[in-house]
Amino acid sequence: MHPGKNKDGYFTNVNICEQADEAMAILYEFYPQYEHSLIYDNASTHLKYVPDALSTRNMPKNIPKEGSNWEVETTLRDPVTGAIVYDFKGSPVKIKVRMANATFADGSPQPLYFPEGHKQAGVFKGMTIILQE
Repeated sequence: MHPGKNKDGYFTNVNICEQADEAMAILYEFYPQYEHSLIYDNASTHLKYVPDALSTRNMPKNIPKEGSNWEVETTLRDPVTGAIVYDFKGSPVKIKVRMANATFADGSPQPLYFPEGHKQAGVFKGMTIILQE
């Protein structure tokens, strides 16, 4: 079942969190003497991650060709409401974002894009280089 505009569902993860906050406020106000737990089993929430989350899915093996870069495609959301932004045709607006840095075993950051000052500054390093590091 895929209800809602463009089959995006009635509830987003943001909506579910807002609903949980509201439900907990009601429970604390009227039933403060009890411990409360809200349990959700919604498969789409199991898949939620931030748009720039580290993921090897679709990462290129090598450095992208000159003049191009590799970034993760995500759906644009309103920064205030979290609602999906649609274009004039009613389709979700897609944007590309850089993936967040990884972390080495010692806790130090591992940039996935070449640093400022490098001849390819801001370009994705590619899996070959990332794994060598």
